[in-house]
Amino acid sequence: MDQRLEMTCGIGELKRLLRTKYDFVCSIGPDCGCAAHLVRCRLRRASYPLDWIGTWTLGVVTLAKLVANDFAGFLRQENLRRCEKQTDGPLDDSRHDWYSDDVMHIDHLHDFPAGRPLEESYPEVRRKFDRRIKRFYDTVRASKRTLFVYWTWRNHPEEAELLRMAEVFRGKFPGVRIDLLVMRHADHGGIKARAIGDGVVLVDAPIHPAGGHPAFGDTALNRKLFGTIRLRGNWRTVLRARLAHLATRARAVFIFNAEKRRAYRRSLRKTKIT
Repeated sequence: MDQRLEMTCGIGELKRLLRTKYDFVCSIGPDCGCAAHLVRCRLRRASYPLDWIGTWTLGVVTLAKLVANDFAGFLRQENLRRCEKQTDGPLDDSRHDWYSDDVMHIDHLHDFPAGRPLEESYPEVRRKFDRRIKRFYDTVRASKRTLFVYWTWRNHPEEAELLRMAEVFRGKFPGVRIDLLVMRHADHGGIKARAIGDGVVLVDAPIHPAGGHPAFGDTALNRKLFGTIRLRGNWRTVLRARLAHLATRARAVFIFNAEKRRAYRRSLRKTKIT
């Protein structure tokens, strides 16, 4: 089969499998690439605890049990170890120091400000995650239908693990319809989307080919894949954002100083919910 045709057929099948609209779409990792793609497709409305941390070695069932156990043991200061970070290339982040939780097997690459002692920065980071954890549970429980998205190019969980993962999530949130979408990197040229259980969809596709961005992979292909997800009421969010953007640009026309004009535009941008 022609690769372009296989891509088209795969996208079509994924649309069919995800034909419903969701009240809540949330990244469950295992790294920041998943949340970043949700942002690009306007499917993410706030920050949640699993968005920007690394859970590559945690295991999907253990990850689900972390959620089921109300994040017990998560982010304990005594378990955090500062680790060496990349200082050049696409993953360079001069704003943050890298820490690893050796007990939970979770990496924090975007949380702790660079150059500050852990004892000084920890309370603020702890409060941030407490907000995100509470927001996560409140949002899931207030939703009739939730989609958890797991996007991975490093590890490839087995189907039995994924089904068990969905089972653990559903046991935590009785009365809420929990669906699970898993995207795994595959070297074959096309997109293979299939349901492996009730509300559990598995996609194998070249989401992260050689030469792709280490965190985001093939941006164009991932935009197509994430673009098949439909969030209830999302068109209103998109419309409001576009109107606000146009209003900002229109007002800025009357500010002739370039630096002041840029500062004005920044001040009017919608504040990200952290």
